[in-house]
Amino acid sequence: MDEDIRHICDELLLPRLFRKETEEFGICTAESLMAAKEGIKTEKFFRDMKSVLAEKDLNLAREKLLVVIEWREKNPDANIIEMFSEKVYNDIRLSADFVDDYIKTALGKSNLKEGGQLYRDMEEEDLMLMSMIDKCKDIIMESNHLRSAVGNFDYHSFLDKTIRHFHSLVGNESGALEMEKLFIVAGRTQAGKSAVKGVIQSLCGLLRIPLIILTNGVGESIDLHAKLVDLSAGTLVKKEHIIVGKSF
Repeated sequence: MDEDIRHICDELLLPRLFRKETEEFGICTAESLMAAKEGIKTEKFFRDMKSVLAEKDLNLAREKLLVVIEWREKNPDANIIEMFSEKVYNDIRLSADFVDDYIKTALGKSNLKEGGQLYRDMEEEDLMLMSMIDKCKDIIMESNHLRSAVGNFDYHSFLDKTIRHFHSLVGNESGALEMEKLFIVAGRTQAGKSAVKGVIQSLCGLLRIPLIILTNGVGESIDLHAKLVDLSAGTLVKKEHIIVGKSF
């Protein structure tokens, strides 16, 4: 274990047994820690490591390492020993907690009493705003099945614009009617519109807002319902909440 990783472990107060296990598993440098990111995110790293530590201790260590990885991605040239500290970790955690709370309690809500202030707090730092957008994208597109289904659709740009729009609604203190949560998805037949609706469906699942899709005809409704149920796999949307409405 090199000096950088030892310093990180000291600042994060990681258990000595955990340090020994991670070293034996191959995480000895900052580079090897970054390379293990995906495994740590999916908990595969800890399953493969077969640690003797309690699950709660492993989860805490996992969360701490992910914060370090996030910091390192944003500061690739920083001297870890000089620049990373317990205070830096705590500041990142506070920012992350605010982002989580913002997504859960503000984003997607209308006419919040404190909406303007929450919007301004989020706008204070570009990094925090980008962190919020990236967090939303990760959750919305967490499903491998959904990512595969969208094909060449540029969901990154689509979600970036969409999340920024919902974010602007939080700060809309005037309550203007033109600031509606309205999507129009248009395209020729077989143009992949269902996959786009699947992305919007996952977005609405995250923000806990209703999604109503109008189609032309009973057959089309039944067909689209089946597609949306399929696209909900691995997202926050439960298939029993996807229903075909009555004809009007």
